[in-house]
Amino acid sequence: MDFYGDNTTLGNLKNIISGFDAGIIEIMVHPAYVDDKLKSISSYNKKRQKELDILTTEGSKDWLKVRKVELVSFSELNNN
Repeated sequence: MDFYGDNTTLGNLKNIISGFDAGIIEIMVHPAYVDDKLKSISSYNKKRQKELDILTTEGSKDWLKVRKVELVSFSELNNN
């Protein structure tokens, strides 16, 4: 199950997370604000904005909080 390209949806993210009982899971994401620089270096730019929007909406944050899911960067995970 991917959270990438056409699969970048809130429903798909919920399905991925719901498929795990407990522990640490890694979901590779590349969220970003799209600006001219990003547009010039990456063709995967509109989807980055969509990832960011999905991960930061109040509905997503509330859903994650209820399920006690914490989003962290890989570098934060590496320090634990």
